Amino acid sequence: MADEQVFLDRDVAELRNGLRLPLFMAYSCTIGDFGRAQARSLSEKLLLHDGGGAIACITASEVSLIDPNATLNIKFFRELTPDEPGAPEPLGVALLRAKVGGLIQAGIKPIMEENSHKYNLLGDPSMQLVSPRRSVRFAASDIDSMTTGKRQTLTGEVLGANGGLDTGFSGSVHLVVREPDRRVHYTNEEQTAFVSYWYPGGTVYEGTTDVSGGKFDFSFKIPRFAGRGNRAFLRAYADDGAEDAVALSDTTLFLAPSPGDTTILIPVDGPPRVEMGFKGGATIVKPGAILQARVNDADGINVLNTTPEGKIALGFDAADLPIDVTKSFTFDHGGLDTSGVLSYPLPDLPIGEHRAIFKVADSFGQVQLDTLQFSVTEQMHYAAEAVLNYPNPFSSTTYFLFNLTDQADIQLDIFTTSGKRVRRLRETHEAGEAWILWDGRDAAGGPIANGTYLYVAKVSFVGLDRGPQTLRGKVVKVE
Repeated sequence: MADEQVFLDRDVAELRNGLRLPLFMAYSCTIGDFGRAQARSLSEKLLLHDGGGAIACITASEVSLIDPNATLNIKFFRELTPDEPGAPEPLGVALLRAKVGGLIQAGIKPIMEENSHKYNLLGDPSMQLVSPRRSVRFAASDIDSMTTGKRQTLTGEVLGANGGLDTGFSGSVHLVVREPDRRVHYTNEEQTAFVSYWYPGGTVYEGTTDVSGGKFDFSFKIPRFAGRGNRAFLRAYADDGAEDAVALSDTTLFLAPSPGDTTILIPVDGPPRVEMGFKGGATIVKPGAILQARVNDADGINVLNTTPEGKIALGFDAADLPIDVTKSFTFDHGGLDTSGVLSYPLPDLPIGEHRAIFKVADSFGQVQLDTLQFSVTEQMHYAAEAVLNYPNPFSSTTYFLFNLTDQADIQLDIFTTSGKRVRRLRETHEAGEAWILWDGRDAAGGPIANGTYLYVAKVSFVGLDRGPQTLRGKVVKVE
């Protein structure tokens, strides 16, 4: 695909999309050249790939031309996707109508007819793509206009077949809000070609909440420095497990605050609060481990990465360029922008000590930096460490803390100094910090006497065919 070779025939073998099969379209030359006797075309490989690929392909079998391609492309999308929720046209019908419509628009020019003949559908022509059959309706006053820096409330409802509120619809709804599209112009170096187009704005909010009795609501802040204009985009998709519904709006006006607004546009919270770490509190992790950062801020967490302050970023060690991880951040379910979590797999880091630096801001641009020290160990390295027991000495109960590199079964035996076993505890824990509670009682349930006791922990890593690792320590009972 393309002179830049952005996707090659051999890349199909690397696709792992399983049964998530898209309709593949490429309005370009020879990608569907199924007439070649010696090799399958890219379209055929996508269609026949066992591990994924495409459910159907619409591509050209010969060299095609730019302008007729563009006309056919636009016509096909208009035929395939209904303006309102409902059943879409079968693929074959949509393509046939697009070819006829393009020919009529071009004035039945031979060049358009010849170009359209080169496009073929490889797949079932009677197939209909999955499409929502129901509608969502936003409250008109909520989407008419929004002011940057102010908290917005967006309400909506799922409609029934009669066009009224469906009080029996209960499920979840996913909302996307983007700042206004902006006009972009392109001129080539020779000044012979000029293209003007709308470029999508950055995401202001993306989250989920419950639908109850057909109704739902969201609350989020438009970042103070978001773009302004009348082409902001909103999309809501509701699903109850049996039916789904959708709403789109691309005419919302984003306004600058008025003089009266600026008196109340002040933060009610400081910079975001961050808790960063690995699952289970692990500090020694394997390559590719998932780093998490939980964020809270009453002023709204900024995910508008078209602005410097809204770009959520991760840096490692002394790297010059941080990684933009905004798309790996997810707001908590509930329709608010005040809390969420980042989940990001570690990049390719060498074995040893490392430091992560996390940057996030609120809707006013107040930035928070947080750091985390951790170690990366070999993929096949399995290790456990007895950190401490707390409190020690103890009077009634105490906790034993172990650090694990992987999931493990822990057998904890407690002995008197003469070697008599007092108690055995068994638990299974995930990688990270493993806390085991001892209530200070023996196997019969009776309290133990004051004194010094020894403990032996045997750690058996799940799925590892080798003997357990043994850890030892002392604990003191004083009452």
